[in-house]
Amino acid sequence: MRRCSVIAFLILAAGIAAAQDVYRRNFYATELQAGIEVEDEQTFTNAVLKLPFNYDFDAGTNYLDASEAVNDGTQATANSRPTFVEDDGTVSAHYDFDGTDDFIEVPDNDALSFGDRTTDSPFSISAWIDMDSADTFQVFGKGALGAPDTGEYQFYTGSGGNLGVPFLVLLDADENNYIFGRGAALSAGAWVHLVATYDGGGTESGIAIYTNGVDATGTPGSVGSYTAMHNTTDPVTIGQRTLFSAVYANGAIDDARIYNRELTAAEVQAIYNATVGAHP
Repeated sequence: MRRCSVIAFLILAAGIAAAQDVYRRNFYATELQAGIEVEDEQTFTNAVLKLPFNYDFDAGTNYLDASEAVNDGTQATANSRPTFVEDDGTVSAHYDFDGTDDFIEVPDNDALSFGDRTTDSPFSISAWIDMDSADTFQVFGKGALGAPDTGEYQFYTGSGGNLGVPFLVLLDADENNYIFGRGAALSAGAWVHLVATYDGGGTESGIAIYTNGVDATGTPGSVGSYTAMHNTTDPVTIGQRTLFSAVYANGAIDDARIYNRELTAAEVQAIYNATVGAHP
């Protein structure tokens, strides 16, 4: 009888812990900031990473994923924690990156890889950014530091004069070859909603870059004979570019997402419309 009581207690405790985790996610990872409307459910479909950055849970050691994939972010090192900025009623809660060593790491997961050395799968990347300087910085990346063939995909801006230009770079599985999509030039010091989509077709023409809900795709490009993305076991990093050398974001990042499909132009616009009120 006593053994049954212990088992029942353990089951009850596990159930309570699971319920608390669901509550934690639903409360802290729900967009409650001023100005944010409830999103069309369609914009959540097939999200494999959704980090609203609404709450500084565990003092920055956990970054809760609101998608069903539960790809929580973690703190990479003790001295690389971005600064949490609370919702002040005019702008959404978010994280500020110092441009030196701040970044967030999401452990490797098959759901976050979209290549297998022979063919690619479609995916999309989305985030709000507000950079303090218009130089090269990172939004998302997957792949280790080093030559291109050690990476998978990178979404970042490269400096162009005094303006940053968004790039989505897909790195080849076997050689130093890659394809990329290029967006329109940006200015520093203002919130911008960036989205990169890829149709999985293996050509640069399948990449689109959106700025504030509008297709702003520029001339794409390629290097070498691209075949398919390198499927790495490396983590996803937010705020740190891992292509060739470490480059860090200098400014704010919010509402970081990855979808395992190509978002349509209408869906990109819907996400922008639903979140723009919190990023004036």
